[in-house]
This record gives sequence, C-alpha cells and structure tokens, in this order.
Amino acid sequence: MLGQYRTSVFDKKMRAEKLFRPTRSIAALMEEVQRSTADSFLVGFDNSWWTIRGKIDAYLETAETQAVTMHEAVGVIDGYVSKCNADYATLNRANVRVMRARDSATFQLRDTWHAVEREIGLLSATIVDTDAFLQLGRLDAASTDVEANHSVICDGGSAAKEAAHVVLEKALEDGLASQTYHQLMSVFPEIHMLRSRFLEEGLEPPSDETWKQAVSRSSNSFQEFWAQRDAMAIEMAVRVCSHKQSALQTQDEKNAEAIEKELAQTQAELNSVLRVQTKNKHHTKLLVEDEYQTKILLAVCGTAIMGMLMFFHTNRK
Repeated sequence: MLGQYRTSVFDKKMRAEKLFRPTRSIAALMEEVQRSTADSFLVGFDNSWWTIRGKIDAYLETAETQAVTMHEAVGVIDGYVSKCNADYATLNRANVRVMRARDSATFQLRDTWHAVEREIGLLSATIVDTDAFLQLGRLDAASTDVEANHSVICDGGSAAKEAAHVVLEKALEDGLASQTYHQLMSVFPEIHMLRSRFLEEGLEPPSDETWKQAVSRSSNSFQEFWAQRDAMAIEMAVRVCSHKQSALQTQDEKNAEAIEKELAQTQAELNSVLRVQTKNKHHTKLLVEDEYQTKILLAVCGTAIMGMLMFFHTNRK
C-alpha cells in the first residue's frame, strides 16, 4: 500500500514541478515538511494496517482449521452411530482434536481482538491528533496536475474558482486521504465479525466501545478535512499562480528600473542645461559690468579732456 502511495505521489509531483521548478520559496519548504509528515504517518499506518491484517488472517486460518476438524469429527460420529465403522477410541480422538481446535481458535480470537482493538485505537488517535487526513489532503492538492487548467485558474473570476474546485475534488477523490480513510473503514466490518464470533463460540463478547469510538472519531476527522475544500482550493490556486505572479513582478521591477534610469538621465540633462544657463548669465553679467565701467571711464576721460582744453584756451588769452 505504501509503495503505491509513494509511486502515485511521485508521478504527480514530477508533473507539478514542470510548472514550479524555477521557484524555491518558503511555500516549497512547507510542502517538503508536509510531505515528510505524511510519509511518517503512512509508515505508521502501514505498520498498524499489516498488524491488524496479520492478526485477522491468523484467526481466520485458525477458525478454518477448527471448522475442518469439526467436519471430520462429524464424519467420525456418523460412522460410529450409523455405519458402525468407527470405534470408541476413534471417536474419542476426534473429540480431543475438536477440543484442541476450539481452544486454539478461542485463544487466537481473544489475542486477535485485543491486538486489533489496540491498533485501531492507536490509529484513530493518531489521525485525530495530527490532522492526518488534512495533511494528506494538502499533499494531494500540492501534487495535483493542473497543467491543463493553469491559465484558467490564474485568470481569476468565477471560472477560475470553479476550475480550481473541479481539479481539487478530483485529486482528493483519488488521493491519499480518501484512500487511507476508505482502507481504514474497511477494517471495521471485520472487527464486528470478530465480536460476533465470541457469541457464536458461547463466550462473553468484549466491549465494543473502543472500536466504535475509533469509527466515530475517524469519520468526524475525515468530514472536517472534507469541509476544508474551499480553503484548500484557494491554497492550490495561490501555489499554482505564484510562479506567474513572480514573473509579472519581475517584469514590473524591470519596467520600474527602466523608468528610473530614464528619469535619472533626464535629470542629468536638465542639470547640464541649468549649468549652461547659469554660466551664460554670469558671462552676460560680466559683459554688462564691463560696458558700464567703460562708459564711466569714457565719461571721466571726456571730462578731463574738456578740462584740459579749457585750461589751454585760457592760457592762450
């Protein structure tokens, strides 16, 4: 059983990794943790399952031996009573074999009951305490082949929601969680058969409280997991579309970087123009100042020349 589970998960994982191989995030690490937890549970479930199966099969073999022994004893009794072809010693030996077969079957029945009751109680407790069905269901969702529906799911809207639910429910119906639950449920009719054998053998039947609680707790745990399908569909959609979103975010970052470079270049050009304008203004200011000083100098020189002319004119007279 465990080998089939692992093969199924491996195949689905390979298909899923085609879509998500470029990313390695916290979500991927959490998936690995979930996978490790699920593997640990399946190993424990596998061990308990084969313990239960081995004990029940051992009892059925013993019960079959008892039935064969009783059938042979009936033949001996018929030969002793009706056909007179069996003596008392033969009849006594047949009776001894019947008693031994009955004792062996009784011992095996009680041993099987206690072992199965212990294992089934342990299994149900583990399932409830670790949310095993939910963990297996999330692993099923993480291993879902969504390649055919990838674009629809990531486009958003009601169609995406419906597509995600269809893909998820198909995965859950055929997944580890459902297989494990149905395999566990298949044990309980055989437990009921074991208890009925106590009555058939004239023995006091054991309490059925433990295995009935196991049925109830396991069923409730599975129903609680099944009720989480909406949330699991959202988780699956987020995981499926994370790579697309990452690509979009990368493109946005590239666009932003290009815009930033363009703005920086524009700013540099503007600063260059401003420097040229400032330099031109400074040069213009110097020219104006030089012109003003020249005019003052010319005025001073003109005044001096006029003064000298007047002085020479006066001296001549």
